[in-house]
Amino acid sequence: MDRGHRACGYGDQVRTAGQGVDHGQLLLFRQGRTLDSGREYRRVRLGDLQQSCSPPRPQTAAQPQGVEQDSAGIAGQGIDRGGLAALSQRAGAGQGGHRPGARPQVLRQARVPQGERRQARDGQGDEEIAKAEKMAKEIGGYKHYTIDAKEEFANEYIARGIKANAEYEGYPLSTALARPLIAQKIIDIAKKEGATAIAHGCTGKGNDQFRFEAVILAMSDLDIIAPIRELNLTRTEEQAYAAEKGIKLNSDKIYSIDENIWGRSIEGDILEDPANEPPEEIYAWTASAEDALDTPQKVSIEFEEGIPVAINGEMMPLIDIIKKANEIAGENGIGRVDTIENRMIGLKSRETYEVPGAKLLIAAHQALEELVLTTDELRFAEYMSTLYADLVYRALWQEPLREDIDQAIDHMQRRVSGEVTMKLFKGSIAPLTRESPFSLYSIEQITFEDKETDQREVEGMIKYHGLQAANYQKLNR
Repeated sequence: MDRGHRACGYGDQVRTAGQGVDHGQLLLFRQGRTLDSGREYRRVRLGDLQQSCSPPRPQTAAQPQGVEQDSAGIAGQGIDRGGLAALSQRAGAGQGGHRPGARPQVLRQARVPQGERRQARDGQGDEEIAKAEKMAKEIGGYKHYTIDAKEEFANEYIARGIKANAEYEGYPLSTALARPLIAQKIIDIAKKEGATAIAHGCTGKGNDQFRFEAVILAMSDLDIIAPIRELNLTRTEEQAYAAEKGIKLNSDKIYSIDENIWGRSIEGDILEDPANEPPEEIYAWTASAEDALDTPQKVSIEFEEGIPVAINGEMMPLIDIIKKANEIAGENGIGRVDTIENRMIGLKSRETYEVPGAKLLIAAHQALEELVLTTDELRFAEYMSTLYADLVYRALWQEPLREDIDQAIDHMQRRVSGEVTMKLFKGSIAPLTRESPFSLYSIEQITFEDKETDQREVEGMIKYHGLQAANYQKLNR
């Protein structure tokens, strides 16, 4: 690894001295602190909720004892798997490169305590953001930024996912859709701060290393540092490093959680074995089928050109519709996905998701498409949906084919306007009613009382419908 960089990074789950912060956190390191290598760094952290800034302050004696900066320039800083970190070297400081055998920052997972059930279904909460801000001050008064990108995520990414009915092996791509936006935000900050490299905390087994790096390589000239992958560290080795540096980890939190407004993923501990049933304690957004509402619930979704614009007759921005859909579907037991997922590098991975709003909105969208699209359009839409989801999952957001498919989908979605009523009950979801000014359904033609369609004319169609198949079968009589 070339350490002669000014670098910055974006972490989807950031942990500072054992404190976890969910989705969209950024870490940026700039000039300001002297390491044992002779270089100087200062950290800047960014997230994707609520704009804020904590100004830098000088290092004080209050910094935790036993915590020293490692070769990656992080003072006892832990960064979760999949997160991106940032380093920045002061011009002219140091000799270039790091000392032999130096170890990078600890990468750890953000976790939810067992039995903790949070009702918020719109991504990371204020408490998690506050932890990042607090820890930034406690371990050295580092500069802290929080970025609100929820609306951009909803309007520019989730909206495309809805129109494409994008699901990878039954999962609505909550994590994969967010990564291109996360990566682009840190690129923007890195350029602003004059950084030359981005460091991330992804392991060599997962998908996020591809998703982050594909965007970074396509959209910038920044170098990439991946310490966990480059040093081939195990979880046990990461924990040992944290202990060595005096970093207290929350050992009682056993699950890895990744969440945004489109969904929530849960990994780790007993979930790694597909022979184990997921415990109820892992779920925060959805009720079990047994505990869901005892009365069926109807919910109406109105679409304009494939995008939800109203729920239960109330017009609202897409981001608010998603939040409402998460709430309604979750309390009806909708949105639990437990799948054996095929990762990009070929590994099979047991993945557990909560995607209540995504399942509701995509199901309603598909129901409306059935009413307004032709047979061949529906078949092509299904093919495009599978291909689109595959491109997003495989970190190919910058692939021109993805943009081509978006244009084709947008053209087809011009007629996907109307209203659908869905019935939710104990984990099941089904369409009840569909209406659209572009409906291709004709009651007059389909009714048994129709006399306008001369049924006798169909006889000629039948005679020649399977002509080639009939000729083939004659050869084998």
